[in-house]
Amino acid sequence: MTPSFALFRRHLRFTLLASIALATIFAAAPWVAGQSLESDFQSPPDAARPWVYWFWMNGNLTRQGITADLEAMKRAGIGGTLIMSVSTGIPPGKVEFLSPEWREWFAFAASEADRLGLQIIMNNDDGWTGSGGPWNTVENSMQVLTASETRVEGPKRLDMVLPRPPAKLDYYRDIALLAIPRAPEEADSRDFAPKTTAGDPKCEAARLTDNDVSNPVQLTSPTPEKPAWIDIVFDKPFRAQSISIGLPPGWHVYTGSLMASDDGKTFREVAPVAIRKYSLLPFSEECSFDPVEARRFRLVFNSVGNRAPAIPLTEIALTATPRIKNWAAKAAYSRADGMEPNAGPSSEPAVHAKAIVDLTDKLEADGRLQWNVPEGRWTLLRLGHTTNAKKNHPGTPQGEGLECDKLSKEALDAHFDGFMAKLIAGVGPLAGKSLVGTHTDSWEVGCQNWTAKLREEF
Repeated sequence: MTPSFALFRRHLRFTLLASIALATIFAAAPWVAGQSLESDFQSPPDAARPWVYWFWMNGNLTRQGITADLEAMKRAGIGGTLIMSVSTGIPPGKVEFLSPEWREWFAFAASEADRLGLQIIMNNDDGWTGSGGPWNTVENSMQVLTASETRVEGPKRLDMVLPRPPAKLDYYRDIALLAIPRAPEEADSRDFAPKTTAGDPKCEAARLTDNDVSNPVQLTSPTPEKPAWIDIVFDKPFRAQSISIGLPPGWHVYTGSLMASDDGKTFREVAPVAIRKYSLLPFSEECSFDPVEARRFRLVFNSVGNRAPAIPLTEIALTATPRIKNWAAKAAYSRADGMEPNAGPSSEPAVHAKAIVDLTDKLEADGRLQWNVPEGRWTLLRLGHTTNAKKNHPGTPQGEGLECDKLSKEALDAHFDGFMAKLIAGVGPLAGKSLVGTHTDSWEVGCQNWTAKLREEF
């Protein structure tokens, strides 16, 4: 008998014996479960008792109120409570969040819960979101990657200050500077200085190709009678396979289409455009389509879902190669549901890692780069990280602060020390008895895709 077959026999024997044992248990289960279910309904065990939210409303606390609330919970058969200190437009009380008096009342609540046989969990910050507070520094806050691109062509001597990537709270740290070669087929419309105009005469459309995402142009939102559009016109036909639409931080809900024309009068649809996204930093929405060659392209917006009076745009670029669909969500800049792998053609060009030049050690503190650019066209990618700047809410003014870095042990420890450790010390031996845990109720703090030790730990 071969070892594999012997193993199979033993596995089969174990499966049969386990099946017989389970069948015996389940045959008796209805009678046992019925007796247990009936008695448990008559006298529910503590583990079956429901818990309730207990909102401490903007410092409106009293010793008498704490006792009255907990005694009412006990009478109602409640097993425990989840405390949340919140401020939702309620006039402030006299007890400021995490002040000595507030911590005294919290310890009193833990002692009253112990007296009544109840348990308490405290939300992991002020408010009901995430894990934030004023004790979290910007270095310990949620970090996101940010980048700027500069296109150069060699051979030549380059001496320039590269644009600093977009940053929140004026906090930015460099990670790397990479020179990525661009193949001849990777044409970018901005390399050909097309004429960019808008149907809205107030829109400074020419700025949509200046590589500056810090100052969006405003395109008046469309009406049922009048769509909003941007035209990109070339001197000679341009072969495009994708469009990149740059947008500033915030909510963006737009629908429309990309059109093409050879004479500027008759347009044909190239691809639908649908944008529904929230971002904490400037981002680009990428739309790929079958190759189209034309002298004039028109980006048309038909509707604005967020009722904004204008559509803010930072950059628009047509490229001759396809782009990854839902790239921002796949890179953890935003949330998206139902994502699928990129379905680009197998011949889609890719850059070999060995062809990328690492210029990180040449990047000076002020962003200056001095480099002998080799022959060819290059994209300089200045890559860094910044805070996502999200804060906990809806907390009190004393408890509001940056969300801690969820990928950093040091940042999580600092947040714990800034809040829960103080409460645990205050309740003494009741920690683990009536104060039994902390809790994160609602994730409303955006995304992060970087942490200081990402390369070492991940």
